Amino acid sequence: MVVSMGRWIRCRPETKNEFQDVIKAWPELNALVHALRNQDMFPGMRNIRIRDVPNEEAPADPLAEKLQALKASEHARKEALQKKMDQLSGGVDAP
Repeated sequence: MVVSMGRWIRCRPETKNEFQDVIKAWPELNALVHALRNQDMFPGMRNIRIRDVPNEEAPADPLAEKLQALKASEHARKEALQKKMDQLSGGVDAP
């Protein structure tokens, strides 16, 4: 059996809201974050990563919806970054 390792999605300013929604919708992760905060051990949102897994491995709704929103936000961030890089390299005309 081949197991997909997926990609890691880091919390960034552009995806912070989606990360917070995922944490709130995922009871175990939410409890862990709260426990770490209560002990002053939470490293902050910028240190959180979530593995992007294939849909067949994703948890059931509503968490799946939150994870999809996070994936979409990360995809949009990467597309915008690529477009900016293309513009800077002269590959695409600036708007």
